[in-house]
Amino acid sequence: MSKQSASLNKAIKELDFRIQRIIQAGVSSMYESANQLADIGKEYAQDSIRHEGTYKPYIDKRGNQRMSSAPGEPPSSAAGNDLDKSIYSKKISKRNSNPAIAEFGSTSPYAGALEYGTERMAPRPFMRPAAEKLRSKDVEMVVVSNFAIRMARKIKSMKHLKVRLDV
Repeated sequence: MSKQSASLNKAIKELDFRIQRIIQAGVSSMYESANQLADIGKEYAQDSIRHEGTYKPYIDKRGNQRMSSAPGEPPSSAAGNDLDKSIYSKKISKRNSNPAIAEFGSTSPYAGALEYGTERMAPRPFMRPAAEKLRSKDVEMVVVSNFAIRMARKIKSMKHLKVRLDV
């Protein structure tokens, strides 16, 4: 435990137990937000690759004719394909830990080559655009709504505490 975490824990323990419960509810909402954002990022990445390519025709492993994606566009992959199945979201931190951490990514051995390109292939990024879309659209909304919901529930459960919450 770092010095900062220890001093924060000490300060929280000196607070009224009702305020402690409210703070813990806020920290718990961050865990939920991190996991929810990782799931949304996974969906964005999968959605970006589930399209027909428009660049060059090729024959896939099953003998079907497909079209590859153009350089700079996300790779073209059918739903349920190896690349689609390799995209994951994962909880990293434990509940009530600070910071709350979750991730999304791909376990495919060729995901890095697609994302950044090689000396013989132009990049076809799909994870970085998904992360950027997530940052620009969803982070604030998810965090604020989860926090507000948890705070409202916690305060409502404390019937003996008269607090007005305007959200």
